[in-house]
Amino acid sequence: MVSGFANLSQGTYQECMDFMKSAAQANDLNNDKFIDRCESAKFLKGIGNSEEYSLNYASSGNLLDLQHYCKIVVIDAFDMEDDVEDDLL
Repeated sequence: MVSGFANLSQGTYQECMDFMKSAAQANDLNNDKFIDRCESAKFLKGIGNSEEYSLNYASSGNLLDLQHYCKIVVIDAFDMEDDVEDDLL
């Protein structure tokens, strides 16, 4: 997963959106379609951050929040229309 995040800017917008969907599913440990701060902290610690960093920088959000990041890092994102799914996860 770490390399997936590191390479997001090298892929297409659709690849980023798909990766974020799988990342959201993997990090939603209680399957409530929402990544809470605890799940986020576990993810940050799991990818190699310190416990202090993981606790301080954990955040909460849903799939749309994660996929919004694709608009920032992928060069062809501005050419794409938004596709909002009914089932966010």
